[in-house]
This record gives sequence, C-alpha cells and structure tokens, in this order.
Amino acid sequence: MSERKWHPISMLRVIAALSDEQFANANEQYATLSRARDRPHVLTDEIVGRVLRLYTSQREELPLDREQHRRWRKLELSHDEMQEIERLEKQSQEIEVRIGEILALMEEVKSHTIDQVLAKSDGELGLEALMRPIDPQDLKAARQLLSTSQFEAALGIDTAMKTLLAEGCDEMVIFARMFDHMEPFKRLVDSAPRAGLDLITTRFAGFFMFAKLLEGLAEDIASGAIKVPPAH
Repeated sequence: MSERKWHPISMLRVIAALSDEQFANANEQYATLSRARDRPHVLTDEIVGRVLRLYTSQREELPLDREQHRRWRKLELSHDEMQEIERLEKQSQEIEVRIGEILALMEEVKSHTIDQVLAKSDGELGLEALMRPIDPQDLKAARQLLSTSQFEAALGIDTAMKTLLAEGCDEMVIFARMFDHMEPFKRLVDSAPRAGLDLITTRFAGFFMFAKLLEGLAEDIASGAIKVPPAH
C-alpha cells in the first residue's frame, strides 16, 4: 500500500479552530478586564503581569500566522478553502487589534492595582484622587446650570488650584497665587444657582479645596487666630 502524502492544507481546519478559540478568548478577556478599568484595585500585580506576558507572547506569534496564510495561498485551493483562508486573514487582523487593546488596558491600570494602592501613602492617594480629570458628564451639567462666565470662573479656579497642589505649594503660597481668583469666587458663590453651586463644589475637586481654604481662613479671622489690620 502506498504511503499517503501529507498536504499543508490538511491543517487548515485545526488551525482555524485554534484561531477561533483564540479570538473568542481574547474578546472574553477584554470584556472582563474592561469592567476593571474604573476600579483597577480589584486586580493584582500578578494578574496584570500574567495577562501582559500571555498577550505579548500571542502578539509576537501573529506574524507566523500571516506567513502560514501566505503559504496556503500559493497552493491549489478549492473555493471553500480560499474563503476559509480569507476569513482567517481577517480574523487574524481582528485578533491583533483586540490583543493591542488588552495590552493597552493593562498598561493603563497596572499602576492602580490593589498592590500598588496598598503601597501608597494616604497623601499620595488623596492627591491622586484630587488630580483626577473632571467627569465629562459633570462638565456638561455644569455648563447647563451655570452661565458662561460662572462656568469659566469655576473651571479656572479648579485648574489653578490643582496646579498649585500638584506643585506641593503650602497655604501661604496658594493664597498669594490664588489672590486674583478670590473676587471671581465670591461673585460665583453669590450669584450661581444652588444646583450649580452644589455640583461644582462636589465634583470640581480643586474648586472644593479652594472653598475649604477660604472657609478655614474666614474661621481663623473670626476666632482672632489671624489678626486683620483695622480699616482706615
């Protein structure tokens, strides 16, 4: 009996099944990991490291898949075989995109895992929370509740305050460098609608910190802890 010769296309079904499984797993993994984007503390360094190693390795193997597709195209193929190879080529591109998204997501959250959080001091965590960008929905709501000048004043105060805090300035420096914002702050507090004021006070962290500093200053003046020269 003559020996049956192996034909390269005979592996098509096996490799197609492996590709389908890889694509399904990558999609499932991305969906699961995406839920941790806003709460990365549910992840550990070990999990993030394992995911990075796995998908970095898979991405490095993708050129081998593309080379196999090119080799298949040089063979005499049936219509169905050609369609399957075209499907795999397209799926390989989609897998590469999904793997890129997974790796980017892990790079984004790796400094915020539970291990990283536990290693940070309370001051570092507080500053990190303070410097977090204002939610776009809160910005949109503030624009609707405040006039243009009120919104710009609130945003200016918030941005300036965050900048000074990020630089590590103490209260005296902050008061000196925020002096020009005091009058716009007073006008805003006096004229803004209650809903708008509540929103920027609770959602604009820099604005809130400035309000608390001024509140503390007013209390110190009222108690006599800070002496104010009499007006002439």
